[in-house]
Amino acid sequence: MIGFCYLWRREFAAGLVEGAKARPCLVIAVEPERGEGPAQPWVTVLPITHRVPKDAAAVAPPGETKRRLRLDDDASWIVLAEANAFPWPGYDVHPVPARRTWLYGHVGRGLFATVRHKLTDLLQNAPPAPPVDRSA
Repeated sequence: MIGFCYLWRREFAAGLVEGAKARPCLVIAVEPERGEGPAQPWVTVLPITHRVPKDAAAVAPPGETKRRLRLDDDASWIVLAEANAFPWPGYDVHPVPARRTWLYGHVGRGLFATVRHKLTDLLQNAPPAPPVDRSA
C-alpha cells in the first residue's frame, strides 16, 4: 500500500488532471514495461476511502491490518470499481503522513487474495471501466 494522490473518475471526467488529496492506495498490479518509448514499469492502484461506496464493489480492510499499517480507526473501503494506472515512479506518489516514506506496508496475503478474487469476479461479470491513465 502506498501514499498516492488518487484521481477519481468523476474528477477526471470534470477535467481535473490531479487528485484532490493523497490517500492510501493498494497496488494491485505492476507491469514491467508498458507503452511506447523507453521501457518503464507501470503500476495500477485501487483507492482506499472512508466514504461508504454506494454504487461500487469494495472490500473493507480488517482492523488488524489497518492497525499494522498505522491507518486510522475509522471504517474504510478498498474501492474495486475504478483504478489509476501510472508510470513508476509517478509524480503523484506521496510520503505517508508522519513518515519519511511513501510506503504504508503490505496488506497481507489473505486481504490481497480477497481483493484479487472479488476484482476478478467484478471484471468477469460487469463491463470494466478502464483505469484513469495518469501518464500525461
